[in-house]
Amino acid sequence: MIKNSKKLDVVRCMLTNKSIRYILDGMDFTDLIELRGFLWEKTLEFGVLNRGADFTKAELARHVKPLRDKEKLKDIKVEETKYQIESICQVARETI
Repeated sequence: MIKNSKKLDVVRCMLTNKSIRYILDGMDFTDLIELRGFLWEKTLEFGVLNRGADFTKAELARHVKPLRDKEKLKDIKVEETKYQIESICQVARETI
């Protein structure tokens, strides 16, 4: 489980347009998957707060393919997951 302080560090970097790669490089695959889910939900929240109900999962999914099946998560490579996390952060920055 990722510590709340690390999640806050990622959100801070995301909101200030700083790279999160140094944080991602220190995480194992399980933590990356957890962080990806956390950021997916936060980006949806930011989008709805800033753009209203017209910001949908579909809009986010156009930029980052959603992962729904837990079995598929095991097959995703670490670097691809990091790239997806960075993509989610970019979408979040654009919606704020």
